[in-house]
Amino acid sequence: MQLVTISIENLRIFSRAALDPHPKNNLIIGSNRAGKTTLLEAIDLLSRGKTFRTSNFEDLVKKNENHILVNGEIKNKERKVTQMGIKKEEGSTKVKINGKKTKRQRDLTKELAVQAIHAATHQLIEGGSSKRREYLDWGVFHVEPAFPGAWARYQKGLKQRNALLKGAASQDSPHNWDHILGLEADLIDKAREKHFQQLNRELESFFEELVPGHVVSLCYQRGWHEDQSLEETLKETATQDSIRGHTTAGPHRADINIEVNGRNTKDGLSRSEQKLISFALVLGQIQLVSEQNEEKIILLIDDLPSELGVDNLERFVKKLNTLNTQTFITAVDDHAYLLPSFYEMNSEQGELFHVKQGRLIETKPALRMV
Repeated sequence: MQLVTISIENLRIFSRAALDPHPKNNLIIGSNRAGKTTLLEAIDLLSRGKTFRTSNFEDLVKKNENHILVNGEIKNKERKVTQMGIKKEEGSTKVKINGKKTKRQRDLTKELAVQAIHAATHQLIEGGSSKRREYLDWGVFHVEPAFPGAWARYQKGLKQRNALLKGAASQDSPHNWDHILGLEADLIDKAREKHFQQLNRELESFFEELVPGHVVSLCYQRGWHEDQSLEETLKETATQDSIRGHTTAGPHRADINIEVNGRNTKDGLSRSEQKLISFALVLGQIQLVSEQNEEKIILLIDDLPSELGVDNLERFVKKLNTLNTQTFITAVDDHAYLLPSFYEMNSEQGELFHVKQGRLIETKPALRMV
């Protein structure tokens, strides 16, 4: 899909603004704290209901305002246009697609596939398992139709089981949920395993080109014993779960183990190498999903030049340009020269936008104030 237009209201320092982006490359430049990243957050908010920086409404809403509004229009490969919008208030989120209300945020996510590379992306390497589950599930969500429903049902059952383990007043037993969770876990695991095997093959070339000289290996860990059903495992962990007050095994505990040259990724790698490996993970995921769905993926890259050295940056941009994406890149004014392939774009290759203290100040046709 392609983002044709986006408008924002009361998001951080922006009162109102609208952007008609280029279908391929969009470079957004400005000084620090000018509002460049906020434009990327608006796109992420429209897709996921939160941004790669925060899900906290108070952090996102403009001072002295009580709501945030983001509207967008997207176009798919068949040139079908979809209008979508999200309005957030304290404790409330309203979503519309083509003027009709929907209660499910994931309906927006399904329409608008967005990935982001930012300062915390290296947490795929250094962070906890939740970061890697979220990474894997983004791809599974977009290519395996049964996954979103199975995951929602599993989460609902898990919440009930955990409440009972914590001693919630009920005549129900937490173990009455074991069979239901086991059925959903099997669907989730099969979808994840299938996608992971395809992703692992796709990532080989990305690792070779972005981190040459290193052998990167991935191993999917599903979150419970490999030789048992989840229902069987939950029977074994019943005492432990009761003591801890939560469910200790299941797909909510899944992880991807990452090794480089046979060692933990935290050992012996520079910060730039860790970043490149995490960036390769994101780009490889985008490549696989865009190929399978035959659609563009929207990629947000926040302050890319500051994240990489010149040589690494050149390799990254070269690989990036091979992907089927609509890309939005922010850069501080003084760093934009490090992105010559974007900074010197002609109108067919992309657009250059300038942000100054919450205002879009370029006068190119693709840009407007409202």
